Amino acid sequence: MQTLLYFTHNFTLTKLIHTTMATKLSKSMETLMSNADTAFTNTKNNAAIKAIALTKGYADAAIDRGLDYVTEARAMVKAKQDWEGEVSDATKDEAAAKKAAVQAYQKLAKIARAKWSPHSPELIRLGLVGTMPTITNEFISAGFTLVQNIFENSDIKDYFVLRGYDDAKLTDALDAIKAYEAANNTQNELIGLAKEKTTNQTNILETLRAYYQEFKEVMQEVLTLSQQRSLNLIKRTTRTKAQKQAGKKAAATKKAKKNV
Repeated sequence: MQTLLYFTHNFTLTKLIHTTMATKLSKSMETLMSNADTAFTNTKNNAAIKAIALTKGYADAAIDRGLDYVTEARAMVKAKQDWEGEVSDATKDEAAAKKAAVQAYQKLAKIARAKWSPHSPELIRLGLVGTMPTITNEFISAGFTLVQNIFENSDIKDYFVLRGYDDAKLTDALDAIKAYEAANNTQNELIGLAKEKTTNQTNILETLRAYYQEFKEVMQEVLTLSQQRSLNLIKRTTRTKAQKQAGKKAAATKKAKKNV
């Protein structure tokens, strides 16, 4: 029995899916959006910091622009995540449709090849010259040629009827090819959409990154360390009281164990 082949065209599509899809939001993207949101929101809500920001050219409109970038970035990220679910479903549907189409094709081809010799007029009319095509579009075309020519050639059709392929079963085979073509087209459309959504997400994140980075650098020059921490512009470099106490407790526990 002929092994089901993994079509060349589908291999390319699958590579595109894997390179454009991200199953989880990357930590760097989360951090960027969260930090920018905190910085712009807390600037807007802190009168003292807001006044300082105004002296550096960041009026309300400029702060709101940063928040708008955050909102847009989150929307683009969500849109891409929603698309990933659609691609996953379409990929499963395409794989199932491919399997059914290949099986339908191979069953018909096996019957024909068992009846007629290679390069016979009958096999030529059915398009059964050489091996089964391994490129998606070529396979679909070959599938239509095979089934339609069984229908259209009474001498060939009569033999298939004897082998149990009446009009209903031949129509089922034709429908399997059509279903695979439709599923493949859907997947192709989603791959195109993937590129668009990935580009949109990348562009807004880069815009947000540049805007936030400039704001951060400007504000770090004029804010106190405490104010910078309130905007999450810098990380705490010294341990908190609780962290120090926890360290002392751990050291004491370790020392006590040694003395036992």
